[in-house]
Amino acid sequence: MANDRPLKLKSQKYAGAIEVSAEPSVAEVLVDTPTFHLDGKYSYRVPHSMSDEVSIGSLVKIHFGSMETVGYVLDRVPYESSMGTLKFIEKVISPLPIYSPDLHQLILTVSSRYGTKPWEIIRGTIPDRVALAEKAFAASVNLNSHSGPSEVVESSEIIGASDSFLSPSASSDLKSNRPVRWLALTSVGWPTKRILAAILSSWNRTGQILVIVPDEKVLLRTQVEIDAALGFTSVVLGSHLSKSERYRNFLEANLLKQRVIIGTRSAVFTSLTKNSLIVVIDDLDESMYERRNPGWNVRDIVLLRSTEHSVIFISNSPSMELTRLAQLGWLKLHRPPVSLKVNIFAEDSHRDSFTVISQALKKGSVLVSVADPGYVTGFLCQGCKNPALCLCGGRLVIISEGSVISCGTCNKQYENWKCSWCQDNRPWIINKGAKKLAQDYARAFANVRVIFSTGDKPVDQLPTGTSLVIATAGMEPEGHYFGAALMDGQVIFNRTQLRGEEQARERWFRILSLLEPGSDLFVSLPIAHPTVQGLVKGDSLAAASQELAHRIEAGLPPAFRVATLEGDSAQINKIYQALARGDQFSLLGPVPTPGDRAKVILTVPVDRGQELATFLFDFQRYRSLKNQPIIQVRLDPYSI
Repeated sequence: MANDRPLKLKSQKYAGAIEVSAEPSVAEVLVDTPTFHLDGKYSYRVPHSMSDEVSIGSLVKIHFGSMETVGYVLDRVPYESSMGTLKFIEKVISPLPIYSPDLHQLILTVSSRYGTKPWEIIRGTIPDRVALAEKAFAASVNLNSHSGPSEVVESSEIIGASDSFLSPSASSDLKSNRPVRWLALTSVGWPTKRILAAILSSWNRTGQILVIVPDEKVLLRTQVEIDAALGFTSVVLGSHLSKSERYRNFLEANLLKQRVIIGTRSAVFTSLTKNSLIVVIDDLDESMYERRNPGWNVRDIVLLRSTEHSVIFISNSPSMELTRLAQLGWLKLHRPPVSLKVNIFAEDSHRDSFTVISQALKKGSVLVSVADPGYVTGFLCQGCKNPALCLCGGRLVIISEGSVISCGTCNKQYENWKCSWCQDNRPWIINKGAKKLAQDYARAFANVRVIFSTGDKPVDQLPTGTSLVIATAGMEPEGHYFGAALMDGQVIFNRTQLRGEEQARERWFRILSLLEPGSDLFVSLPIAHPTVQGLVKGDSLAAASQELAHRIEAGLPPAFRVATLEGDSAQINKIYQALARGDQFSLLGPVPTPGDRAKVILTVPVDRGQELATFLFDFQRYRSLKNQPIIQVRLDPYSI
């Protein structure tokens, strides 16, 4: 990172004299600069007229070189002659202490870990300012008199909560002042919301509670449950809010230190009082990863904050990173003390999916989980069993009943399709999407209500009465199920993405947690498969541990840190050749990417991770100094 010493700027000329503020008359400002290598703090004079408004954390407008930009005030210091002639602050945009010293220290720590400059992190953490919302907020509160978080909420105020999830010693840990580092895993009858309620019911400390969830759907559901339980309104931070609401809630969460805060990804940077509790639900979800460079993720930020706060991760199936920390003993594992069971039938057992669904519907609602939302997402020739492919190489699909066969890649139409191998024209369906299954089951179970839930048409809540639900990943309606069929196992467990198996396992164990004890569960994989064995034993960590062993052996995360450099093919080839002359990092690539671009992948053992981050910072700084083309850099990406 750049030297922390204040930097000087050439002074600008004014038509008239500006009266300088009384001591301290200089503000040290973290300036939002357009160039990577100019990332330090800069000194500006404070006009007397602005002295009362320019405080630590306030947002100001300044001139940087020939451009106008903004920055956050880090400190006020006396002017010294050695500082020379300094530019003046142009305007105070917000006098509120938005950018606190604690937040600045966290930003510096995160930017160091990800090999970038602070403003690259700040842009994803502080929402756009809305002047009217800020004015209304400032008029309604007195920051100097605010006493901080409200008193602790007694466990009896959490309706429907039970600490039966917790052993006596675990419950005691939550009520003591000892720091907590937990991995809490769901199980049959114990979905994430029930575990969260159990934990909050036993949290008996004066610190704040920050709950971070993957998306707005989970956020709204969690907010309703917690607010009903606590008897007051929690503060919500999410992109579903209007700009005004989002900024107002940001101010309330950070400046008023509200008791309970629920938010999505960027809420992880919320300023908290010492010894607060941070709860993360489903850290594996891709929404927990920042999409803009450098691509930080919620899990890493929470772990960086664990020196000052208690942290609890609630997972259906743990990510590889949490599995590793649990194996090391850094995270303490917690499961429901009583293991409730379901009846599991693998694809090589004596019952097929149709039989399992039929029997389960006699007890209540049944959930069928499928990989794809479409109609027919893949078929073979019924004559020779060769795959049905387009001339471009893409798989042929059937979008809906009676529609023309078309290519799933280039959309070429085949009105009179014939097999290119044997000229047979009979499709043999191998992959049914949610639409096709819903249609088939509606015919097979004419007296049962069939519900179709996908990303385009989500159903949030399971209605009363018996229903047969066909749902894609993450679209399962909340409710109680007495049976489930986990379809397309070969498809979802053999995807090529780095986290494909983690995602599939998390999805299946989430469905397991929605089942009532004694339910019937069909699994479309053999009984010997590690994930099926994990379902039988109710142990997602065991299945995750097997994958972790393979990851370590293959030199993949989390045993290794990974960085990707992506840009113009010619530039990436030059970078690859330069890196290949040394032996500092292991290299993969260059790998072609769309648009005449390419990327190179760097890996290093996790204990040398900071070395990689430092290299990336120096790499970007050097290219910025030399005015070379921008390269997209990501460290610890969600997928490679």
